[in-house]
Amino acid sequence: MNRRDKIGESTNSKMADVKSLEHPTLKIPYDILNKKFRTAQKTLDREVAHVQQAVLEIEKGISGDNIKTKDISTLLGGMVEKLQVLKRKAEESIAEELHATNVCKRRIDHLKERAIQSPSISQAALNQWKNKRLDRMVVEYFLRNGYYNAAILLAEKSCIKDLTNIDIFLTSREVESSLASHETSKCLTWCHDNRSKLRKLKSNMEFNLRVQEFIELVRSDRRMEA
Repeated sequence: MNRRDKIGESTNSKMADVKSLEHPTLKIPYDILNKKFRTAQKTLDREVAHVQQAVLEIEKGISGDNIKTKDISTLLGGMVEKLQVLKRKAEESIAEELHATNVCKRRIDHLKERAIQSPSISQAALNQWKNKRLDRMVVEYFLRNGYYNAAILLAEKSCIKDLTNIDIFLTSREVESSLASHETSKCLTWCHDNRSKLRKLKSNMEFNLRVQEFIELVRSDRRMEA
C-alpha cells in the first residue's frame, strides 16, 4: 500500500468516525433549519395571498361607477397594512433561518477541524479539539439522563453551548414537567409545531392529549370548557 492509499484510508476512517458519532450533531440543527424553512414558506404564502386579495379589492373598487376617494383611501390603507405585515413576517422568517443556518455552519466548521487535518495542525490543537468533543459527549449524556443543570454548567464552562442540543432538551423538560402537573397545553403546542412529523409517524399522541385534556377539565369541574 503506497502513501496515497494510506492517507485515503485514514481519511475514510475519520469520516466514518464522524458519521457514526456526530450524526445527532448535524441532524438536529438540519431538521430545525428545514422546519424553519417550511414554516416560513407557509407563512409567506399566506401573507402573499392576503396582499393579492387586497389588490383584487382595489381593482374591484376602482372599476365601480360610484367610486369615492374615501373608499379608495380605505382600500389603499388596507393594502399598505398587509404589505407591512408581509414585510415583518419575511424579516422574522429570514432572521430565524439565518440563525438556524449559522448553527449548522458552526457545527460543520467544528467537525471539519477533525475531519480535514493538515500537517500544520499541532498536537496541542488536536488535543484541544478532542477535549471539546469529549465535553460535548458528556453534555449529551447528561441531557439524555436528566442532569440538565450539570449539562448547562459544563457547556457554559467549555463554551460549547452552540455545539450542543441543550435547547431541545430543555423544551422537552418543560413539556414533561407540565404533563407531570396534569397540564396539556405545552405538549399540545409541541404537537402543533411538529404535526407533520407526527403525521408521518402515524402517531395518535395529539388525540390522546385531547382525551387527557378533556379528563383534566372534567376533573377540575370545568365541564362547560370540556
